[in-house]
Amino acid sequence: HLSSHLPTNRGVILAGGPGVGKTACILAMVERSCFGNWKTSQLEVPPPKSPNSISSSLEDNLSFLSQHIVAYHFCQADNAPTCLLPQFVHSISAQMSQAPQLSSYFQLLQSDQTI
Repeated sequence: HLSSHLPTNRGVILAGGPGVGKTACILAMVERSCFGNWKTSQLEVPPPKSPNSISSSLEDNLSFLSQHIVAYHFCQADNAPTCLLPQFVHSISAQMSQAPQLSSYFQLLQSDQTI
């Protein structure tokens, strides 16, 4: 659950044991973000809200968070390069330059070749 929608909330921590759905949750958010195919896929309309208030609340939170994703990264224990700091930094910075919410970051990168 989200503690608040205040601008001081700068991130979300998703924690849980193996197999509880952390990766599936993040993938669902990424799919609904500017990086996903949610709008261009066959599912042009989001699935109907469940009458279950917990499912409805989860869908609302996923949609809200998805609108704010500017980058994501998955570390995979069985794929060592994904756990390396340089790979993480490169992946995140490249995605941030593509996020519509950070167009000024892209413009800065284009204007200053020393970065």
